[in-house]
Amino acid sequence: MTAPFKLSPLPYAEDALAPTISAKTISFHYGKHHAAYVKTLGEIVAGTKFADMKLEEIVRATATSEDAKEKKIFNNAGQVWNHDFYWRSLTPKQSKPSGKLKAAIEEFGGEDKVIEGLAKAGAEQFGSGWAWLISKNGKLAIEKTPNAVNPMSKGVNALLTVDVWEHAYYLDYQNARPKYLSGAQEPAELGLRGREFGPGIPSGPRRCVILLRVQNGGEPSAPAVFLGDRDSS
Repeated sequence: MTAPFKLSPLPYAEDALAPTISAKTISFHYGKHHAAYVKTLGEIVAGTKFADMKLEEIVRATATSEDAKEKKIFNNAGQVWNHDFYWRSLTPKQSKPSGKLKAAIEEFGGEDKVIEGLAKAGAEQFGSGWAWLISKNGKLAIEKTPNAVNPMSKGVNALLTVDVWEHAYYLDYQNARPKYLSGAQEPAELGLRGREFGPGIPSGPRRCVILLRVQNGGEPSAPAVFLGDRDSS
């Protein structure tokens, strides 16, 4: 993606993730907040050296800048990238892990540890930010970042993300971020669209489901999946 930047289409209908994430939340989050970052980014890079750069290049080039204008560019470019990645981390479908991804999850401590780690990172992120599942040298790790910061800007491979800015959950959960991170009260089934995925975790209501993606059966790679409940039957 290079300038002029455009709002990438959602990979599903606005009501596809309900009731875990409502159509109203998706409408405001995607149609207002995400769209505003895209619009602002296009305006502030016009006529600059960043105008012909790819989105990822802009994020990396401005991530550590002390220049006020470049900081603004980073904030908007980072949020465009983060949101594009976030939407691709969500899906109404799910499937099972296999191969290196399954082994990486087991080495991390199992599916529950991944789920607990992401929820903990998201809940503990002070103020606005993101919780990430990342891959370093073939091993899984979890980290949290503030505001528009992301692992990609530091050259780290991100597998999936959970948005913990209030606009991601406030209409559905108000100030109850941990509840949002644990999924909706009503059963749902969330996963990931793509070539090969996993893991789907049989569970009852209020239990997270995390689906990770393996690209061509190799290293765990982006994007991957998210939170949701599924019926235990």
